[in-house]
Amino acid sequence: MEQFNFKYDGFSLANTVLSESKLLPNKIQKGVGAIDASLSLHGDQIESQIKFTGNKLSFDFGDQDQSKNKFDQIVQSIVRSIDMIDLVARIKGTQDDLAFSLNSNLDDLFVDKTREILSKEVDEAKNKIKARVDTEVAAQRQKLDDLIKEKESQLTAQVEKYEQIVNQQKAVIETKKKRSKTALPRTKVNWRKKRKTCLSFNQ
Repeated sequence: MEQFNFKYDGFSLANTVLSESKLLPNKIQKGVGAIDASLSLHGDQIESQIKFTGNKLSFDFGDQDQSKNKFDQIVQSIVRSIDMIDLVARIKGTQDDLAFSLNSNLDDLFVDKTREILSKEVDEAKNKIKARVDTEVAAQRQKLDDLIKEKESQLTAQVEKYEQIVNQQKAVIETKKKRSKTALPRTKVNWRKKRKTCLSFNQ
């Protein structure tokens, strides 16, 4: 069995070209990398592991910074938040039948960041909708308040008008009462004198 190990730490990743994809950054602006590799040979069996770690990363998107596409903006936002990449590649099997696997922290990071961004977008949309509804409700409430005030003013004016009419009628009635008392004075009749007159006539 033969065993080989290789380790290289602290090399610069600045200006490392990555991709010409419209979704991914063109290159790494700055960062520090490390590689830790191992290879085991046992007869015709091969087993190898290569681990790459990138730290203190920042990316250059070039002209993509001006992208207005929502999906592109989400991808760029996720990539910009990445400051560490951890990749582990494994090879196992025979020379004619090798199995390859690659694991990375990027999978979980993209899922978590996408969920976070979408949740934020949903919250912003909900807040905008709520603000619009509140504005419409406030406008309708103001219209209702104005209508209620208008009807209250009309009702108050109508009540005052009827009160004025009632007061006028009461005044007329009171005036008529006073006039009736003045027009019909009480007179006293001297019944004794009339009786004497009647008696004198009979004699």
